[in-house]
Amino acid sequence: MRLTMPGFIFGLAFLRLQTIKWKVIKENIFLNKGASIKKTIVFIGNALSNHGYNPPQIDLLSKKLSKYFIVKSFSNKINKTLRLFHMISGVCLNYNRNTIILIDTYSHYAFYYALICSILCKVLHIKYIPILRGGNLPFRIKRNPYLSKVIFGNSFHNVAPSIYMKKYFNNCQYKTKYIPNIK
Repeated sequence: MRLTMPGFIFGLAFLRLQTIKWKVIKENIFLNKGASIKKTIVFIGNALSNHGYNPPQIDLLSKKLSKYFIVKSFSNKINKTLRLFHMISGVCLNYNRNTIILIDTYSHYAFYYALICSILCKVLHIKYIPILRGGNLPFRIKRNPYLSKVIFGNSFHNVAPSIYMKKYFNNCQYKTKYIPNIK
């Protein structure tokens, strides 16, 4: 079975709301009726909370979605080079047609992590969704329009946790959806 992205994006948006019943979400949005294979979500980002850093959204969202999907997070390595190789191995070892890759995209070093992982996803024909978290991403788009097009132009969707970022990316002709952060 294919993962339907409108249903997936719709489900992510409503995870933030406290008034929705989880049973309704499970039956109507997340689970394909008759599907015997559980979908896999691979998060690519800095999951460094076990090293004393503040827990990123990748950790919070992983806990919520793990009830309905197989969720794997990459990377928890402190060394930047090891972290990059861990992210690449996460994409390579977990790809199939039941996989979707979510990439936390920031504006500094993690931009290059996102670039490499998005190119790898494109080569392996995996759908990926960058989550636009970096405050300097508009500057990055102006400074590196080609690299930005490689990441954001080839993605299935772009997800912005702020309305400002959504409007900016839509003005740059990148299809972007607004989904606020989870608390």
